[in-house]
Order: sequence, then structure tokens, then C-alpha cells
Amino acid sequence: ENALKESKLPTSVLSYVMSKLVSIFCEFTQLWQGKFSNLNELEDKTRHMSMTLSSLFITLFLWRKEIFLERQKIHCPCCGKENMKKRTLSRTMKTTCSEVKIFRSEIRCPKCHWHKIPLEEELGIPRKIRVSRRLSYWLCQVGASLPYQMSAKFFGDWLGENLLSNKTVHEHCNRVGFTLLKEESSIEQVSAYPEEPDQIAIDADAAVVDRHR
Repeated sequence: ENALKESKLPTSVLSYVMSKLVSIFCEFTQLWQGKFSNLNELEDKTRHMSMTLSSLFITLFLWRKEIFLERQKIHCPCCGKENMKKRTLSRTMKTTCSEVKIFRSEIRCPKCHWHKIPLEEELGIPRKIRVSRRLSYWLCQVGASLPYQMSAKFFGDWLGENLLSNKTVHEHCNRVGFTLLKEESSIEQVSAYPEEPDQIAIDADAAVVDRHR
């Protein structure tokens, strides 16, 4: 606890880390005292504890990355101002390590109102996306084979209850499917080459290649 306080973490980050550590310690204590009735319960509690610990590690590693990014000098592209206002924001993302809380800084120019979140741009995390790319891939793989209700239950048993609802799985798979359809439509337009269309084709990477190569 003293080490965390001396690390000069912001109050919001420190409170979150402390609450997670207390939760992990309580779960570990219960398991150490033999407070489980069967192997299934032991597996569930151990998996939940490991997921909590993994999500905490991701939060801390991302904050460490944030510290490195803060050392870079960022100028407003509109007025050139360097010393801009900073504030710490938080968001949650559903990942393969359960739900993760991300703390990142927003830089805002008080004159031009230009703003930037360096951590999200560095890692390529869209602001409106609440599901990580890896979990998104797994969601679509399972959602394409199983009904959405069974898919949600599968991920709930694995990552934690109420992490993904039927509606979330349904909407996410539909959104990804719609995006893929748009990309496929774009590829079909590229394949309609005006000169010698019978000599070209579209490969798996969406590149135009010679059909007879």
C-alpha cells in the first residue's frame, strides 16, 4: 500500500488499484481457508481471481505507457501552444481478460479547443469501441457458430457473469458483419476493372492480381 502511494499515481487510479487488490486478497483468503464445496466452484473462483489480476495488470501497464507518452512534447497544430491543459479520463473495455479500466490523459488547447488522447492514438483504440479487437474476433467466431444466447453464456462462464449480454453479442456481430459487407462491396467495385476484366482477380488481401499468374 505504501509503495502504491509513493508511486504518485493519481487518486482515481490509486483508488481503483487498491479496490482490486483488496478484492483479490479476499478471494485468495477464502480459497486458502478451503471455502469451496467442489472442484467446479474452485475452478470458477480461481479463474475469476486470475481474470481480476490480469485486468489489473493491463490497467497498470497502460498507465505506465501513459506516463511515457506524457514525456513527449505535444504542440497544438492550430496555434502551436505547448503547455496545454490535461485531465485524466477513464473508460472501460471488455477484453479477453474480462473488463478492463483504462485511465488516460486528454490534452486540450484552451485557445483553439483542439484536443487529443495520446494513449488511444498510440494503441489504435477507437473512442466509441467498447470491445477489444481480440475479444471481437472471438465473439464473431463463436457468434457465427452458436446462437447469440449460447454465445453470451459461453463468454459469461469464461470471463465473468454479465460481461456480455445476448444483445451485446448480437449487436456486435451484426456491426462487424455489416462492416465486412461494405468492404466486400468495395472489393467488388475494384474488381470491375475497365480494361481486360477477364485477366484480373481479387486475392485474399484485397489486392488486384493477374488471374493467369
